[in-house]
Amino acid sequence: MTQPHFVVNRRKESRLATLEDFDLQALRGQPLSREPFEFVVVPEFVRREALARINADYPKIPQRGSFPVPRCLWTSLRQDA
Repeated sequence: MTQPHFVVNRRKESRLATLEDFDLQALRGQPLSREPFEFVVVPEFVRREALARINADYPKIPQRGSFPVPRCLWTSLRQDA
């Protein structure tokens, strides 16, 4: 089985998400579901103007599957070196 490779985007214009990137009013307006556990669904919680920028910082994963986090991080760091 081939090992997946992950590439982390390290663009200079990247920045951490801020509260302005999220629709907190929409969050407040959604009911809390309690079964089978506590959760809330908030459609379009991440504002459209922030979505592409936030998604650009995720590693590119070329295949489907489940990958252990430590190996993903290690591979990403080696790719950036």
